[in-house]
Amino acid sequence: MRFVPGLALAASLVAAVPAMAQQAAPAGAPVGLWSFGQFYMRGDAGGAFSAGADLKSTEPFASDSLLGPGERLNGNTGNSGIFDVGLGARLLPYLRWDATMSYLPSMKFSGSGNAAHMNSWVGMVNGYIDLNGLMPQAFGPFQPYVDAGLGAASNTVDTLDTSLGGGTAINGNTRTSFAYGLGAGVGYPVAPNVTLDVAYRYLDLGEAETGASNSAGAVAPLKTDLREHTVTMGLRYMF
Repeated sequence: MRFVPGLALAASLVAAVPAMAQQAAPAGAPVGLWSFGQFYMRGDAGGAFSAGADLKSTEPFASDSLLGPGERLNGNTGNSGIFDVGLGARLLPYLRWDATMSYLPSMKFSGSGNAAHMNSWVGMVNGYIDLNGLMPQAFGPFQPYVDAGLGAASNTVDTLDTSLGGGTAINGNTRTSFAYGLGAGVGYPVAPNVTLDVAYRYLDLGEAETGASNSAGAVAPLKTDLREHTVTMGLRYMF
């Protein structure tokens, strides 16, 4: 399955518990980094950039399919903003987690004479390995990390204007799919309990799917894989 490599990498990141990790705060550790069990809130905003989105039929052998077996329409979802909020906690000096809700409001599929507005709500549970917890003297005030997340995405496709079938519009639809993310970032403390966070993440949002009818009647729905590169900036507040 397409997401198996992502699952394997996510599992390996969370399971990477090095024997050299310290259980007590070494001299010079950044303020707040060694506050075990301390909760934090986060908020981020940034941009999402399409990693490709090709349309294909959900039923390529059906008589009402607009695309046959193996046929695809190349396209992408352009650029969108992304906004997320979350709540998390530190578990170990090098390990923390959070649960986030993200919104991508302005994706737009375009390609091969087809166009549709799209949006996605994404809920994830994320794990982070903070490299300062492994090498507390190596990065000064900076707090680099790698992360992986698993969750679900509710992907909405509005009416698809298409040149297929002589030119028509296919009804919109919302579909919930498995989603995962892999990324890296860096934090920088700007106040005793506040950290500025800049991050990159690859997001696989699963599939988005059109409705099953157009002005001429029933048609086999079209679907696309949603994959996004995201860059965000935000704040983490520990309390």
